[in-house]
Amino acid sequence: MAILIHLGQYQYNNFETIPVYPNPAKKELKIDLKDINTTDSRILIFNTTCQKVFEELLKANLESYTISLNGFLQGIYFLNIQTEQGSFRQSYVKME
Repeated sequence: MAILIHLGQYQYNNFETIPVYPNPAKKELKIDLKDINTTDSRILIFNTTCQKVFEELLKANLESYTISLNGFLQGIYFLNIQTEQGSFRQSYVKME
């Protein structure tokens, strides 16, 4: 069985990259927010059928955030982080 680990990152405005790990993930997904901690941000996760499966509003000055993947089915997901500074999107794989 082949597993595609990194499907791509898409940056908008001022973000070069935001560390999101591990990828693939089993139990949780960690997001390093050090570079965007000056403003409130919104984290959204969509499945491959464009259904929103997670949404969280984060307050400013968080250095990191961990998302529990309990209840997520195995598959490909798209993480979107939105702030006043811009947006960042990355795909990741959820494994059992």
